Amino acid sequence: MSTKKIWSKIFHSRKPLIVICSFAMVILIGLGCGAWIMSEEKEVVLSVNNNETVITTYANTLSDLLEEQSIELDDVTDSSADLRSALYDGQKVDVEVTSDFTVLVDGKSIDVALAAESVADVVSEAGVVLGEDDVVEPALTTRATGDMVIDIHRVTIEEEIRETELAYSVETKKDSTIVSGDKLVVRPVADDSDSENESTASFSTAPNGRTCVKVLTCKATAYHEPEGSLTKSGTLSRVGAIAVDPSVIPLGTELYVEGYGYCVAEDTGGLIKGNRIDIYLDSEAECVNWGVRDVTVYILE
Repeated sequence: MSTKKIWSKIFHSRKPLIVICSFAMVILIGLGCGAWIMSEEKEVVLSVNNNETVITTYANTLSDLLEEQSIELDDVTDSSADLRSALYDGQKVDVEVTSDFTVLVDGKSIDVALAAESVADVVSEAGVVLGEDDVVEPALTTRATGDMVIDIHRVTIEEEIRETELAYSVETKKDSTIVSGDKLVVRPVADDSDSENESTASFSTAPNGRTCVKVLTCKATAYHEPEGSLTKSGTLSRVGAIAVDPSVIPLGTELYVEGYGYCVAEDTGGLIKGNRIDIYLDSEAECVNWGVRDVTVYILE
């Protein structure tokens, strides 16, 4: 029988044709099912430098997952699974990734390449010794990520003790009603018409002999502003210009503040109400050192 007749017989016979078609269909279904299984949605725990993240993905292999997470394969130095291995639902994968960091400290820039878990790891690798009050941005506990810039601000807190000698005047008068050899010390007393924070000053003097018309007890805070800032009076903010409540101490009033010195009421503030003043100092550190304290304020004549 010729070849032509054989093929003719096959094609005209339905049974062989059905077998061939069935076989081809089985192959196609198998390939389709395999592709579906490989690309089904999975939930994978990915731990990068011990920082775990739960990821829902359709990635088929670990390398696909890392590329999906924008992790350069060249930066992976170790992993718990082969990069070409297939992923499955519920799998946990540990990888170690080396990233580049920049540490800014003491006026210089330090480049660090490290598989780091946190900012603290990078700072340690850079060889930076932190002071007790230094500020690190981002914070040391922040998770380290690639190309992160870490800025370290050195902070030094110094305690400054100022001693101010407050002068006072003593007036001695003879009084025939006092027994010879005894002395009676007379001080200004509170006037009934004044508030509890005021005292009369009819014969009081401020330090260095300046005559004062009133003495107040005030709660004093401190503030600092950028160079060139102006007060409420339009003058430059500076040491010697303080903020007051104008209803208690009019702007332009000359004062002597205990522990601060001679000054002028030139500024105001939203929180400066009643017997409260805000003294100006040259730095934030001095303001912190000043804190909040009660002071005697002499309103000068």
